[in-house]
Amino acid sequence: MKLNKILLTASLLLGGMCSAHAQEEVTEYVFIPNWYIQAQVGAQETLGEGPFGTLLQPNVQLAVGHNFNPYIGARLAVNAWSSKGTSKVFGERYKWRWNYIAPTVDVVFNLTNILGGYNPERLVDVDLIGGVGVNVAWGNDQANDVNSQWMAKYNLPAGDRNYYLLQNLWDGTKARFVGQFGADINFNVAPQWQIGLELMANVLPDGYNSKKAGNADWYFNALVGAKYTFGPS
Repeated sequence: MKLNKILLTASLLLGGMCSAHAQEEVTEYVFIPNWYIQAQVGAQETLGEGPFGTLLQPNVQLAVGHNFNPYIGARLAVNAWSSKGTSKVFGERYKWRWNYIAPTVDVVFNLTNILGGYNPERLVDVDLIGGVGVNVAWGNDQANDVNSQWMAKYNLPAGDRNYYLLQNLWDGTKARFVGQFGADINFNVAPQWQIGLELMANVLPDGYNSKKAGNADWYFNALVGAKYTFGPS
C-alpha cells in the first residue's frame, strides 16, 4: 500500500514537472526568404523658397523587393509624378512645375527585427531605407516661360545667363544622380499583407529646380500604401 502511494506521488510530481516545462517552451520562428510588391501614393515637397505647402505635389511609387533574411533586404523602387519650383523677386512670386521619374535601388534594414528578434506575429515593423538611382526629368516649359517673362519685363539682354531669373534653366530631358534615405512603419494586417507610411529625403545636384543655389537640391516624399508578400511571410 505504501509502495502504491509512493509511485502515485512520483507520477504526479513528474507529470507536474513536464507540464511546467511545456508551458515554459518558447516558440521558435523560422524565416523563409521572400519577394514582395508594394504600391504607394502620397505627396512631395521640394525644398525651396516659401512656406511649407507652397511646393506640394502629388506622388506615386511602385516597388519590387526581396527579403534575404529577417534583418536586411533590397528593393527596386520607381518614384514619379511632378516637382515644383518657386522664386520671389521684388515682391512678386513665380512658380513652375515639371515631370520626372526616378528609379532607385534601395537597401532595407528591418530595425524591429535587428533590435527585437524575428517575430512574424509582431503588429508593427520599422525599416531604415537608403539607396541611389537616377532622376529623369522633362516638361520644364513653365520654367522657361517664367524666365522669358522675367527677361521681357525688365528688358534684359537675351542669351546672357547672368541676367536670367533661373540661371540653371534647362529644357528637354535631363538625367541626374539621386540619393535617398528615410524610414517606414508597416502594420501587419494579414499574414501576407502590410499597410504603412514611408518618409523619404532625396538629394540631387544643383539645377534640378532650374535655380542656381551653389548647393544640392532636395525633395521629400510622404507615401502611404500596401505591401503584398509572396509565399510564406
